Amino acid sequence: MKDWKLSDWANAWKNPIPKTIINDTGIEISLSIEDMTSIKAQLAMKNFKEILDLDDFKDLIQNESNNFTDIQKDLALNSQSFQFSFTLDDFARSYGDTYGLDIGNYSDLTDLANAQHGANWSVEEYASAYQDNVDIVNALQSGALSSFDAGQIAREFSNTSQEIVDTLRAAITSGVSVDLEATAQGLGYSSFADAVNAYNAENGTSYTEQEARDALGE
Repeated sequence: MKDWKLSDWANAWKNPIPKTIINDTGIEISLSIEDMTSIKAQLAMKNFKEILDLDDFKDLIQNESNNFTDIQKDLALNSQSFQFSFTLDDFARSYGDTYGLDIGNYSDLTDLANAQHGANWSVEEYASAYQDNVDIVNALQSGALSSFDAGQIAREFSNTSQEIVDTLRAAITSGVSVDLEATAQGLGYSSFADAVNAYNAENGTSYTEQEARDALGE
């Protein structure tokens, strides 16, 4: 750790960060790659600060950025000003990764749906198909929705267990924290293991609880 540079600290932060930030005047500002690297490093260090006194190791960090000279001051981040943005394109890519399909954005997913259903939806028309999934992921990340509540919503509005799985996997692989036990209880099951058994019965699969967790990316 004594030889870590700014980029090393940034790489230590695995959760997603916002692509935009709202300044004090309410204007949305897009973050540059350098800004995002700096923020990741600051968040990683803030996490370490809960265990270690920053003064004990801040001098060990090799500075790569002029805007990173006052680390302790920069650590005073206002997380409420950040906007996590999980988009339809992000969901489409996650969907493609899940099913081994070459899908780079939501337009590709729309083309796939048209081919499967013999339809001619526009991207805008098909957007509503997965907007609820995207909204759940964003709400989970922002803290506006608990895992239990997400399970309840999914139980009300998802047509199949696979739709629920797709949403959970998209959330987890994007770095969003999801409590699978709480989600399962929100879905009406006594445990995540029971939810896995119900999924197996519906889809003719034979996942163990651990295999299901692994498949979701947990």
